[in-house]
Amino acid sequence: MAFDYIEFPLMVESGTSSLEFSTTIIPTASGAEQRIGNWMDARVIFNASMGIRSRQDIVTLVKFFRARKGRLRGFLVKDLLDHTATGDACGVGDGTNKVFQLQRVYSDATTSPAYGETGNTDVRPIYKPIVGTVSIYKGVTLQTAGGYGAYATATISGGAVTAISLNNGGVGFTSAPTVIITGGGGSGATATASVSGGAVTSFTVTNGGSGYTSPPTVTIVSVNGDYTIDYKTGLVYFKTAPTNGTIVNWTGEFYVPCRFAEDALPADELFQDFVNGTMAGGVPDILMIEVRDSLY
Repeated sequence: MAFDYIEFPLMVESGTSSLEFSTTIIPTASGAEQRIGNWMDARVIFNASMGIRSRQDIVTLVKFFRARKGRLRGFLVKDLLDHTATGDACGVGDGTNKVFQLQRVYSDATTSPAYGETGNTDVRPIYKPIVGTVSIYKGVTLQTAGGYGAYATATISGGAVTAISLNNGGVGFTSAPTVIITGGGGSGATATASVSGGAVTSFTVTNGGSGYTSPPTVTIVSVNGDYTIDYKTGLVYFKTAPTNGTIVNWTGEFYVPCRFAEDALPADELFQDFVNGTMAGGVPDILMIEVRDSLY
């Protein structure tokens, strides 16, 4: 799906975001009910109209809405009510796994003398961390960040990987990174990368593998530093797997990936006093909805 790594340009003030879950309620003949949660995580909804304070804000919104082509293209929104993680756990090491998803943890779980274990924990995957804000820890030990931002696309022919094209060279690569090729229905493909000036510049396919029915995913993991973070997916790739029982946690800020809820912008309803430059009437709702259909 189309997604632009562009932040919504108006201030979405604290309190203008709302949450929704999807729950199916099945009543029984006795008046009891069964509740089935359809979503594992809530969806966030923002109201863009809360950021409109002047004629220039309307102009900015119209420009942004046109560039997103209504509902077609996703974008980034910073939720001022909830955009920070502080020591939130990403998982527990087992000595083998090197890949962890950033998460935000909401919990009121407790042990009560009267009720025993009660409360609940909601774990929210974080897919769009903000560059420059993230710190990763193994237990209490701060890890050193390596290069990041390098992306590539594989080409296949006859069931084998024949080439890897560079999409973005990234920054912070002081030596050749590890190239990991996964998915696509096949196996065995390997490649090496070249770097120059801190960026990945090219690839050499050393083994095309076999059985690929679609282009596999290419992941570029820095060997300088302790980990690489993918700022498009929120995945953390460690150079060395956390030891068994080690809690991986992080601190940082994140965006919410969103799209507009409607293809029509109600600009004709934005009553504006063009002389004084102040709003002369009510502002209609302009909703932005969190998207989860792709990691982009």
